[in-house]
Amino acid sequence: MNPTASVLAAPDTLTISTVLTLSLVLLIYTSGYCYCYCYSSTFAILATLTVLTILAVLTILAVLIILAASAVLIILAVLVVLAAFAVLTILAVLVVLAASAVLTILAVLVVLAASAVLTILAVLVVLAASAVLTILAVLVVLAASAVLTISLSSLSSLLPLSFLPLALTILAVPAVLAIATINLIVNSLAVRLFLALPLLLLLSL
Repeated sequence: MNPTASVLAAPDTLTISTVLTLSLVLLIYTSGYCYCYCYSSTFAILATLTVLTILAVLTILAVLIILAASAVLIILAVLVVLAAFAVLTILAVLVVLAASAVLTILAVLVVLAASAVLTILAVLVVLAASAVLTILAVLVVLAASAVLTISLSSLSSLLPLSFLPLALTILAVPAVLAIATINLIVNSLAVRLFLALPLLLLLSL
């Protein structure tokens, strides 16, 4: 049952009780008046005035009691409604804050997981690129050594032995510089990619 409806229905019950009480008093007065009028009209008039005064006082008291009870019950009903509204508002705010906190934590965990995965992938790419470049450098050095060996074996009959170190240096230095330059460029790009991936992920959010 709705408590507000019960509270507001209480004055109606009080009104019905008051009307029944006044009706009973009027019934008693009518019976007494008829009885008293048979003996003395003066006594009947005095009894009538007395009963009317009592009825007026009782009516005023009943009206005042009904108004006071109605005011008190309305105030209580308003306070109950306001308290329930405040409690529901606080609960709604707490639910929203809890959901927001959970979503924020999940978003942070997703960003951290994605950043960790991208970091691992970047490290693997850098290691793979470095391994490939190392293998290529070794192959180039071996190929250059083979070419130098063949060239020197064919030129040994034409050049004196004193020119052999100089020829080796002239042929080896450009190859080493080229390999070092390529390795430096690739490693620099890989490191920049490794550092930029988490920042790009955060900016994309």
